[in-house]
Amino acid sequence: MSDTADNAKRSKLFPTLLGERFDTLAPTVKLAHGGHSVRLLGRSNITRGSGLLSRFCAFFAHLPPAQTDVEIEVAIHVANDGSESWKRRFGSALMPAVLSIAPNGLLRERLGAVRFDFRLTPDANGFRWYVERFAAFGIPLPARWFRGVHAYSYSDAKNYRFLVHAELPIAGLLVRYEGWLTPADLSALKS
Repeated sequence: MSDTADNAKRSKLFPTLLGERFDTLAPTVKLAHGGHSVRLLGRSNITRGSGLLSRFCAFFAHLPPAQTDVEIEVAIHVANDGSESWKRRFGSALMPAVLSIAPNGLLRERLGAVRFDFRLTPDANGFRWYVERFAAFGIPLPARWFRGVHAYSYSDAKNYRFLVHAELPIAGLLVRYEGWLTPADLSALKS
């Protein structure tokens, strides 16, 4: 890889974190995570936990309410430093987040009052997100509490697909959402 290509790849969040494995991902996954601003549209099903502690945690993380076959829009804006602002909209519910590379070399997602540091693990269809570190209101909490929090970004024959599951000890299920997305501008897949 030339120095110019290497520098361009370094400034992009997911290509940097996944390394050479990024190049083997399906076109729809590379489009969503390629380090370019993009707008994606699709559908999602969302299940939420009903317990008091579950609802409390979901509120502070800005998690979407339970909905079936809801329209979803994800607008990803890439900043000059490579960080990404994600604006997810599930129906009328907004779930903004900022993603960046943490000082520990993991993917950091700031979501409301919480901060996740994820290890990304690629496979044949996409990659999985596993929580390595977590903080709420800036206070680190034991990572073992978050073993039930994970995500999967992958591709089917034509769409970008996602599955997010967040479950905590004592609180139980916070949220589980899954669905599909496609670029708002389909010509983006051809480039």
